[in-house]
Amino acid sequence: MSSFSLVASLAVCGWGYRLPFVTKDKYAAFDDALAIDADQSVGVEVAIGQVSVNESPLFNADRGWEFRLEAGYPSVVYDPADTPPFKMWYNSFVSCMWRPQICSPDRDATALLYAHSEDGILWNKPSNFHFTVLKEEHHIGGGSRGGNVVRMHVFGISVFKDPHETNKSRQFKAFGMLQQPVFEDADQLHQLTNASGGTMVSADGITWSEDTIWPLNIRWDTHHSLFWDEARQTFAVITRGPSPNRRTLALVRSEPGKFSGFGFAEVVATPQRPDDQMHSAQVFPYYGIYLSILTTYDANCTELAPGQSRVMP
Repeated sequence: MSSFSLVASLAVCGWGYRLPFVTKDKYAAFDDALAIDADQSVGVEVAIGQVSVNESPLFNADRGWEFRLEAGYPSVVYDPADTPPFKMWYNSFVSCMWRPQICSPDRDATALLYAHSEDGILWNKPSNFHFTVLKEEHHIGGGSRGGNVVRMHVFGISVFKDPHETNKSRQFKAFGMLQQPVFEDADQLHQLTNASGGTMVSADGITWSEDTIWPLNIRWDTHHSLFWDEARQTFAVITRGPSPNRRTLALVRSEPGKFSGFGFAEVVATPQRPDDQMHSAQVFPYYGIYLSILTTYDANCTELAPGQSRVMP
């Protein structure tokens, strides 16, 4: 049995390295022994916070064409100047014909879907895009007109709204798998072409164009993370690394100031054990540094005893 677990990967600083975290008299504090100086602290105690879990999911596969969301791989963009201010793009398998219990982006039809929200909690899935997806018997419900599907046969798409873009037709940018593998037989055992990926742009996040394939040495079957690196003035992507022995994370950069020229994939994180897999990491800036939410995959996990956790140290 396999499982996914989410852990937060935080850049930690010691007492002598707090300056990058200072922004408008705000300081970032991390739970780390080096960041707490007993001689300088009075009445300070490190304690575990209380966490409450809302057992009602914010998002469900409740449309006929959403056969299986799996991890969903969402990209959420918040812009208070837009109506509505919250926009989301997410992945779904629209069919699982080859192995009904285990969907694969290498063999089963995938799609990029769109939703929006006024508050980030209640989400609306528009029903006016009218992509024709596969036969109804492959869906969890009726309907072969994928109302909120904006692109078929793509996977792991990361969507980013570029605040620096002056050409409104290119303000939304995306990176991910743009072409699924092609097979020569109906049983999908003999592959003709591998998956390929790259970039595309859009004026509204609904209609996408300028598909550009980038021949990168990375794994396309993951949730990519596209962002703007202000310090280096480049677009950057955190993705799955090219290493065949350990499931790594890699960094790919564009040419300076351009949404093009994505080149060498540099491995930036390697798991401690060969059987661990760094599946993806969503990256975002925070007070002059970058934080990530790391998704790990353990293909050899077993059932847990009560009180045990899947989160690795």
